Amino acid sequence: MLARHRQSLILQSVRNDGSARVSDLTQQLGVSDMTIRRDLEVLAKDGLVEKVHGGAVLPGSHAGHEPGFEDKLVLERPEKNTIARAAAALVRPNTAVAIASGTTTFALAQCLLDVPGLTIVTNSLRVAGLYGPPRGPEAGAVVLTGGMRTPSDALVGPVADLTIGSLHFDTLFLGCTGLDPEVGLSTPNLAEAETNRALINRARRVIVLEDLVDHANVGAIFRCAAALGVDAVLLSPRCADPLYRRSVKVSMGAVFAIPYARMTDWYDGLAALKSAGFLTLALTPDERATPITAALRDAGRVALLLGTEGDGLSGRWLDEADGTVRIPMNPAARAAGVDSLNVVAAAAIACHLLVN
Repeated sequence: MLARHRQSLILQSVRNDGSARVSDLTQQLGVSDMTIRRDLEVLAKDGLVEKVHGGAVLPGSHAGHEPGFEDKLVLERPEKNTIARAAAALVRPNTAVAIASGTTTFALAQCLLDVPGLTIVTNSLRVAGLYGPPRGPEAGAVVLTGGMRTPSDALVGPVADLTIGSLHFDTLFLGCTGLDPEVGLSTPNLAEAETNRALINRARRVIVLEDLVDHANVGAIFRCAAALGVDAVLLSPRCADPLYRRSVKVSMGAVFAIPYARMTDWYDGLAALKSAGFLTLALTPDERATPITAALRDAGRVALLLGTEGDGLSGRWLDEADGTVRIPMNPAARAAGVDSLNVVAAAAIACHLLVN
C-alpha cells in the first residue's frame, strides 16, 4: 500500500471517529506502529491531525480538553466521597488491589489507608503518595507502574502497560470521564485509555450475560458480581441495559462499582474471549455437565457464561464454550422436579465459587 493511500485511510478514520489509536491502526492496516507514527507525523505537519499520546485527534479537539488533577479534585467532592466509601466496602484485607488514576479513585485510596495487608498497584502518583513508607507490620506494599505523566497525574504509555501486564491483582477500581450504555467507559487521553485497557485486561474472573431481558435480574447480578469480587461483567448486544433506572435501583448502585462492557459481536464473542486467554465455561442445569467446583479447580482466567431467563444459553454458545458446568442440585429436590435455579440465584452461587 502506498504511503499516501495509507495516510488517507488514517485521516478518514480520525475524521469518522474524532480520534484514532496507533494500536488500532496497526491492526487495521497491517503495518508496524513505527510506520503509523511516521504517517501521523506527516498528517500533523500538514495540519490535518493533532498528535497525542497513543494516537491522533482532530486539530483543536485536544487542547485544554483535560483539566489538571487539582482542578478536578474540588468538583463534586460529596458525590466522590460517597462512591469511594461504597467501593471501599468491597475490598477485603490481604488482597491485591489495582487503583487507576483519577480524583474519585484518589478518594477511594484514602478510604483504604487502614485496611491491613493490602498490596496497591497503581499508575497514579497521587495514590502512591498517600501511602508513603510502611506504617507497621500489617501495612501493605505499593507498586507504582512507571510511565509518562498526564495532566491528571497518571503514569501511562508502554512502560506502564508492560508493568501492568506482568502483574496480577484481585480487584480493580477504575475511574473514567464518560460512561455510555453502548460505548462503555471513555477518557480524553488516548494513552491513559490504553493503560486503563491494560488494567482491565488483567482481569481473571469475569461473567458474561447472554440476552438477559429483565432489568431487575441484570441489576441483581451486578450486585452479586460486585459484592463477591468478580473482576468485570460482559453483556451480549441484546442484554438489558444495566444503567436503566430499574437495574441501578436493584443493584443498589453496584452497576457503577464494577467494570463492564457490551459486546459488539455476539456471533464471534466467545472467540474474542478465548483469544484473550479466557477459559469459557457455560453454566447449565444439564446433569451431564461438569460440577462447577471441579471445573474451576486450578483454572486460570475464566469467563463464566450465564444465559437468558427461562431458555438459558443459546445453542451456539453452549457448543462453542470450552466446557459446560453445573451447580449440583440436591438429589431429593431433583427427584421432586426442582432441577434448576433462577438466573440470579445461580449467578450468586457461581460468582462465589468463581472468586473463591
